[in-house]
Amino acid sequence: MSKVTGMRINVRKTEVMKVCENAPPMSITVNGENISEVSSLKYLGARFNAEALCEEEIKDQTRSGT
Repeated sequence: MSKVTGMRINVRKTEVMKVCENAPPMSITVNGENISEVSSLKYLGARFNAEALCEEEIKDQTRSGT
C-alpha cells in the first residue's frame, strides 16, 4: 500500500519498542534493513519506556519547565 501512495519508511528514524516482560528481542526489517529496538523513545512529545514507567517523562517535563 505504501508504494501506491508514495509513502516510505525512513529506517534510520524508525525505532521499535516492546512493553512486555521476558520477551525475546525483536527483529524487524524493512526492505532488508533492520529497525533498531530501543528501551525508551519519544512519541508525540512524550517519553515512553519498556517498563511502562513515567520517571523519564517527569524528569524531561521538570527540566523543560512545562
